Amino acid sequence: MKKIASKSGFTLIEMLATLLILVFLILGIDTGMDSAVRVYDEAKFEANSASMANIVNTSLGDILRYSDNLTVAEENTSFKDSAGTIVPNVEFVFTNYEYGVRDAYFSLKDSANKEDGILRMRNLENGNVVELVNTGAYPDMKIGDFHLEYKALGKDEDGNTTGGYFTVKYTVFSKKDSNLTKEVQCIIRCMNRV
Repeated sequence: MKKIASKSGFTLIEMLATLLILVFLILGIDTGMDSAVRVYDEAKFEANSASMANIVNTSLGDILRYSDNLTVAEENTSFKDSAGTIVPNVEFVFTNYEYGVRDAYFSLKDSANKEDGILRMRNLENGNVVELVNTGAYPDMKIGDFHLEYKALGKDEDGNTTGGYFTVKYTVFSKKDSNLTKEVQCIIRCMNRV
């Protein structure tokens, strides 16, 4: 009988100690996995947002660099659409026949006039909306805080030509994690006389 009792297995304390060690191991692995996933998501967002910003900036450059008929709103005036409604926050309109836009401005609103974070060109006269780039360029991201300024051509006090460029600023936001953002700024010089 004594032989059977000596081979009886683990005691309750040994079993609890083993379970406690397993719990600590699982917690450590879980913490490590959370950190690894967070670092992966941040790196993926950084790479994707840089690619998207490159595509958007190149597209903006193609359109604005060769645009014609740039019309800047005069001080204390605003542009109106074909229905006579004032279009807020539009400082200038442009025409680019190659892209099929005339008296257009940039907007983050879709055809239903809802802001969805995709940059588009909207014709002032007829309200037609043309996407700047395909929506596939926005993998789990959106654009916000879009601002575009034009510095008119001029001369400085020494007679040197100044201006003739656009300054573009916007923020790329992650749709999955509101903490992931990227500020983007670029300058686009005009090739056509505007």
